[in-house]
Amino acid sequence: MVAVKRMLPLIALVSAAAIGIWTFVGAARRAELPVYWPAPEFALVDQLGDTVRTGDLRGTVWVASFVFTNCTGVCPLITAKMARVRDTLAAAGPLGGEVRLVSITVDPARDTPEVLRRYAERFGGSPPKDWAFLTGEPPEAVRRLIQDGFHVSAWIDTTRLDRATNYQVQHTPRIMLVDRDGRARGTYDATEYDALDRVIADLGTLVEW
Repeated sequence: MVAVKRMLPLIALVSAAAIGIWTFVGAARRAELPVYWPAPEFALVDQLGDTVRTGDLRGTVWVASFVFTNCTGVCPLITAKMARVRDTLAAAGPLGGEVRLVSITVDPARDTPEVLRRYAERFGGSPPKDWAFLTGEPPEAVRRLIQDGFHVSAWIDTTRLDRATNYQVQHTPRIMLVDRDGRARGTYDATEYDALDRVIADLGTLVEW
């Protein structure tokens, strides 16, 4: 018993050292991620019709994608990869608390909250607190938000908006990682084979689970 008591201070010292080392390593890993730009301020509407603002995401790590529901090209791939990120986070625990997912439509004229709700259901029907699908108006303001605020491409042939529903939409295949302070820390081409692994790995530097 005396020997055990004598060992307790040593155990505490070793534990404290281990915590200190882990904290240092975690900080070093976070520092390795580049800091690109601050996420823009926005007020958009989710798939249930509720307003989501940039401030609502402050203090959480979030992953953003840019898609539209009529897309038959890269959007299903992007959203499927976001769904896999969601499933990984849900299994590990931080989804909806420390980490949130955000998908912003590049076609807000057609992608109403109800349309986005049905689209979300195709990929598991996550609640907005876990994965928010966002739209807004006017469409040109949303496009500027994506292009100028998130620094990714989103182009719509606006000359056809008022006379057809089959107008062209072009946009980025990128997924973006934003830290608790609202700074973009990672940008990934969803079409690359290892994009999902890199998103999850970089998430692990910002949120420990």
